[in-house]
Amino acid sequence: MKNYLLTWIARFQKSALGKDVLVTSFLSTVGRSLGLFIPLFIGAWFGTTSTTDAFFLAYGLLLFLTTMIGNIFETVVVPYVTDLRSRGEDVGSFMGSVMFRGSIFVLGIVLLLLLILKPVLELSTRLPAGTIELALTLTLEMILMIFLVTWTSALNGALNAYKAFHVAALFPVFRSAAILGIAFYFKKRWGIHAVALAFVLGEVLRLGLSLHYFRKIIGRIRWQWGNMREITPFFKSAFFQSMGLGFISLTSLIDQVMASWTGAGGLSIYTYAMRLYRIPFQMISTGPGSVVLSHWSHDYSAGRKAFLWPSVRRVVILFTLGMVIVSLAAFFLRDPIAALAFKRGEFPPENVPVVGSLFGLLMAGLPFQMVNLFCVRLLIIYQKNKFYMILGFIRLILDVLLNYLFMSIWGIQGIALATTVLNCLFALTFYLKVKHEASRQ
Repeated sequence: MKNYLLTWIARFQKSALGKDVLVTSFLSTVGRSLGLFIPLFIGAWFGTTSTTDAFFLAYGLLLFLTTMIGNIFETVVVPYVTDLRSRGEDVGSFMGSVMFRGSIFVLGIVLLLLLILKPVLELSTRLPAGTIELALTLTLEMILMIFLVTWTSALNGALNAYKAFHVAALFPVFRSAAILGIAFYFKKRWGIHAVALAFVLGEVLRLGLSLHYFRKIIGRIRWQWGNMREITPFFKSAFFQSMGLGFISLTSLIDQVMASWTGAGGLSIYTYAMRLYRIPFQMISTGPGSVVLSHWSHDYSAGRKAFLWPSVRRVVILFTLGMVIVSLAAFFLRDPIAALAFKRGEFPPENVPVVGSLFGLLMAGLPFQMVNLFCVRLLIIYQKNKFYMILGFIRLILDVLLNYLFMSIWGIQGIALATTVLNCLFALTFYLKVKHEASRQ
């Protein structure tokens, strides 16, 4: 068994998929690492206070929307651009129509958000009125990020379809450097508002870079309403995907809201732990995850033997085993990692062990989250979007119930435990579903 695994790993490294995975993983590590450490700087500069609770509540809300919308455009667009490219049709017109119509969709979401945000926060959180008002102000200051991330994600999805993985993988480092530089320069003058401004300007920079390389590699974007036959199925697919991902992404926001019930600083403490957990997860999802989706889309559309279930399953197993090693190491080193990340500046030292315990519990579920990541990409290729939406809704309901149950026993650690339990349960469900679909192809 050991020799078989080593032989397959060697073959994987020599394949086109393996080479792209290795290169993009390195670039993604460079591109994402700085950004994922931004909360560590915020912790050192501002600690765990009602001010940071307000910022992370506002940012968590916008992160939920940008993750939901951005990931949809970056992933769903890949099979369509791949198909257009194979037929020699105009990708620029398709992308212009997608981005134009997508902007109208995003505008509707923004207007609805502004209408309901204040009453929803007052009902769902247990934060003081002043903290909620600050969160509302910060949300308004960063609201443009939703449009910027949508456009950038659509461009990056098209570039990934052309296997120009370096753009989406590497360029976030420039955004992160801009965020840290602007926030550091203005933090004494504007406080937490400097961080909000920095995030918006950082996204403007990333959009400009992605737009430049889209024109260089693919061509001009033709901004239009569009009447291409691919538009309607694209947005139909995107709708179900956005609903499913929206339900799943909403669980992170609910976790933060329920963490606020533990008192001042509780929301910030949970967010710091979650950001530590997302460092390895983001590096996989934006690196190998994007590469695998592009290659699988090409193989599936071409009907190649490389897309047979055994080869697909081996990719899933390989990355999952890798995450088991990372997860075990992080779990046993959770306290030193938390101390290294946060034991400085304004961060209260008594909160460091709490962050460590939350981080360890979240990391225990990372291998299962890897299975979820790759299986969801297979569901996108198989066009099983309704199934994904229904499972996302079920997960949302279970998240609330398990959080409430586990918090009554283990406090804030119960939220992290609930997340890990759900990752395990849904990894098994997604895996069995894609295995079933593969057997029918």
